[in-house]
Amino acid sequence: MKINILLIALLFLISNFTFGQTNKTESNFVNYQKGVGIETFYQGNYAVGLGGIVGYGIGNKKKANFAMGIYTDVFFVTEPIIGPRVKVSLNNKGVFGVSGISLNFSNYYRNGINDFRVTADLNISSHGIATFFVGYSMRFSQKHFSEIGQFRLGLNLSLVNKME
Repeated sequence: MKINILLIALLFLISNFTFGQTNKTESNFVNYQKGVGIETFYQGNYAVGLGGIVGYGIGNKKKANFAMGIYTDVFFVTEPIIGPRVKVSLNNKGVFGVSGISLNFSNYYRNGINDFRVTADLNISSHGIATFFVGYSMRFSQKHFSEIGQFRLGLNLSLVNKME
């Protein structure tokens, strides 16, 4: 319970940083974009994810793009399963246009059970804006939810400021 409270506090602080009322998108060190990521996916059951993202090069047709997001996922089962997730994506021009990889760290929770997973995804992307992904999830918890499968298939939409 204490870990969940700390995680919620951390997500709150990060969301304040991501969605703070500042128009500055450049610092002395980094030029970045910020916005919202929306995902819908199937992983044994249907789920949606919503989160804040920061990135670089999203929407650019000539350069690689990078994004990191903090999402909250909800699985639509009889008794919903929810959980925070951190996602890091790198897309570049590849065999199928713009393609790349993502790594997800998620901790799903319901009724006192935590199911920690790391998921690797392969992406086919429209310049980082709309991304189709296929992934495999590895479980790292003693207990896990049978409603959540190991294979993942979905679509991500990134809505960021300052499209290139």
